[in-house]
Amino acid sequence: MQFSWPIFATVLALGVVQLAVGVVIGRCLPIRQRKPLRPDGRRAEAGQLAHAAGRLQDLVHQVCDRVSQHQKQIAQVNRTLSAAEKSDPADLSQFVLRTVAEIADINGQLQTRLSAAEQRLEEQAEQIEAHVVEARTDPLTRLPNRRAFEDELVRRIAEWQRRHTPFCLLMIDLDHFKRINDQWGHLAGDHVLRRVGELLLRTRRETDLVARIGGEEFTIVLPATLAADARTAAERLRRAVAAEHFAFEGEPLAVTVSVGATVVQGGDDPVALVQRADEALYAAKRAGRDCGFFHNGVTCQRIELLAPPDADLKKVCDNLRQRVEEVVREPDDDTSSRRTEFHSVLSGTE
Repeated sequence: MQFSWPIFATVLALGVVQLAVGVVIGRCLPIRQRKPLRPDGRRAEAGQLAHAAGRLQDLVHQVCDRVSQHQKQIAQVNRTLSAAEKSDPADLSQFVLRTVAEIADINGQLQTRLSAAEQRLEEQAEQIEAHVVEARTDPLTRLPNRRAFEDELVRRIAEWQRRHTPFCLLMIDLDHFKRINDQWGHLAGDHVLRRVGELLLRTRRETDLVARIGGEEFTIVLPATLAADARTAAERLRRAVAAEHFAFEGEPLAVTVSVGATVVQGGDDPVALVQRADEALYAAKRAGRDCGFFHNGVTCQRIELLAPPDADLKKVCDNLRQRVEEVVREPDDDTSSRRTEFHSVLSGTE
């Protein structure tokens, strides 16, 4: 039988699909082996992924069987043609026409089956992708969950070890969150968690990873960030939460957060880094909450309250506005001297 490029391309494509299935199954197995926060949920997610991957693999095997059957049919037709070469020429022409029609029918059947299989493969791939996304997403806030956070931390640590690219970690905990649940109910608590998650997303940079890692605890990974910038980010988000208006069913809710921050250091692994950030967070809790602490590798230092960045500018503008009003109110005979004073204010000489 002559070499067929379409069949070769089909078999090659199926081999690639089989490789993809193997990768998916390989990703499912480590998920099974991890120590889960909620064993039942993790096992269910891994089971769904394994089931979808199994169905995908079954589809690949079916397609391979169909291609193999097609090859056998074509080979049989080829043998029949070879045997018919010794027949009468008049009979041979009719036989060739029938054989060509048979080959066209065989190829059409294969094309139809491959098209159906391709559609089913795409559906299975979309389901697997959806399962993977759901397995890394917190269902309440739709933020990345602990699994996504741990993966990001491992990746940033590896980058730090290879290229010494600094990054920082913030641990954020809602203050007196149990009191909100006890007083207003869990629906109010869920509302606050979603709102805080949205606020953290608005406050972060585009490259920062915001995750909810459990309960009322959030975390932010700050890539390519130094300690001073991490302190600023921690204070900015703390102030943003404190200034936000929270309410549930028309009743105002007092919501604040405590923040612990640290920067990656030599010899760090994910456990050591998270432990330092946690110690800084607990220091903020002990200091009365609604504040931030930074762990420098030795001690926890309070993040001092920062003046609003536009405070000085606002003061200058208020002073300038007051002077302008005074010039407008002064009598005409004193206008010249006031204009001189006004120009001195604008030039900064006074």
